[in-house]
Amino acid sequence: MEDVQFKNNVLAELTAMNQEVEVSDRSILMEKLKIELEPLCTDLMILMEEKSKIELQLKDINKKISDQESEIRRLWEPHILGSDKAEIVFSNFKLTTNKKLNISVDDEHEVGRSAAIEWLIGNGYQDVLKYDINTNTLKSIASNEFKENDIKIPGLKYSYFHPVKVVI
Repeated sequence: MEDVQFKNNVLAELTAMNQEVEVSDRSILMEKLKIELEPLCTDLMILMEEKSKIELQLKDINKKISDQESEIRRLWEPHILGSDKAEIVFSNFKLTTNKKLNISVDDEHEVGRSAAIEWLIGNGYQDVLKYDINTNTLKSIASNEFKENDIKIPGLKYSYFHPVKVVI
């Protein structure tokens, strides 16, 4: 009995020593990893900040472009009504326009969309209609079915990845 007790004590001591070594090794490994990752994360934060500033600048520039185009149209359109094409030649550039048909759903509700679909079906275009689902809705359904019921929807790819995020 004492021999078994002695072996259990030795085993417990060895296990404790092994755990201490593992914790120590893991701690050293984490410090080395932090040394390698810190400059990468710092660069990532700088790049993300740069991207954010550029996106704001782009949004501002796009607004200015849209305003300029609207002003040109406001001044020019009364002189080109009824024309399909028009141009004005300047000394170092040319201003041109081609009439373009813009089509959108009549209202924000499903009424306009439904009416258009009914017309398409009633006029022989049902073959061009397809079922449509919002991508995020499909991902949500697929994720729930996979996580809760271990069901994979045929035709979809499933894989895990680790998004990287640096938080201050």
